[in-house]
Amino acid sequence: MFQALAVICFGMLGFFLLRRGARRWHTIAVVLVALMSVMLLSTGPSAAEIHRGQSTYTLPAGSDVKTDLILIGSMSVHIDGTVDGDVISLLGQSVTVTGHVTGDVIVFGQTLTVNGTVDGTSARLFSR
Repeated sequence: MFQALAVICFGMLGFFLLRRGARRWHTIAVVLVALMSVMLLSTGPSAAEIHRGQSTYTLPAGSDVKTDLILIGSMSVHIDGTVDGDVISLLGQSVTVTGHVTGDVIVFGQTLTVNGTVDGTSARLFSR
């Protein structure tokens, strides 16, 4: 919503500045730089918690993750806490779930061990 308002405001500013013909190209450059800065400085929504390059990732018992959990390159993953979403492990070796996952568990690795609860439709292992 904030981004849409910013774009509308800059569009209106550009329209009023472009009405004068003498400074047309200078005004176009200023408006384009302003639009680009708004687009580059805005932060996107975070729909997942992402961890990259950790050799071992452990979610301790009693800890909660309120979004999807994406792990990239973690050789050993232990989920002892609660994940309110999906667990996705890419390029890992082993994933052990002894906690509670409300979504699916999707593993691209070698082993998947589920000793806890997975409420989603499936726990999948894609191995080479």
